[in-house]
Amino acid sequence: MAVEMRLQAISMRVFAQDMRAGAPSIALCAPDNTVTKVEQSVHSAVLTEQVKGILATRFACTPDQALLLLHEHCRRTNLPLAVLAHQVAHHHSLSA
Repeated sequence: MAVEMRLQAISMRVFAQDMRAGAPSIALCAPDNTVTKVEQSVHSAVLTEQVKGILATRFACTPDQALLLLHEHCRRTNLPLAVLAHQVAHHHSLSA
């Protein structure tokens, strides 16, 4: 439960930072016509793996448990996994 609260706090902080900066919180990057859906999928998969490692290290759990935490948080917040992974990866230094 504490881990879920931390993920929620990180998600809310990132959203607030993005709103203050005028950036939409769901935009992972500027759309680029040269980037294919396959490349985007590979990028999302790599980012998700990195975030699993970040969370596993930070919360002393296995990568599979970290992925379950991510999925549970996404279901509760209706946030796409790629968006949450992006937020955690780019703001993982935030203390919750």
